[in-house]
Amino acid sequence: MINIYIAIVHSHLLYGIEIYGNTYHAYLNRLMVLNNKLLKILQSAPRKALVLDLYENFNTLNIPDLHNFQLLVLIHKFFYHKEKLPVIFTSYLNANFLFHNHDTCNRDNLFLVGVKLLMV
Repeated sequence: MINIYIAIVHSHLLYGIEIYGNTYHAYLNRLMVLNNKLLKILQSAPRKALVLDLYENFNTLNIPDLHNFQLLVLIHKFFYHKEKLPVIFTSYLNANFLFHNHDTCNRDNLFLVGVKLLMV
């Protein structure tokens, strides 16, 4: 059952979670509830089973934690393995020291370049 979950569900949850995971909690709630129900079904767990135990049994993370983890992986790749990132991601983030020469405590923090939205 773990292999079925990882192959079919988890792989779909991972795809693009860095982007869609930033949305409002209310928008993600339906996805989280559905994922929790699926985990209960696959593990034959009782209706009132603790959700954290279900995730622990399958050795995975819930959606908000998965989002945070994938963001950390993205930032790690940005600093240490830029060649593993798609080219489009390399221009999204820059260090603050590239924009000014002041020696501040935020000098090494990341600066998110603004993204223009296309209205169709």
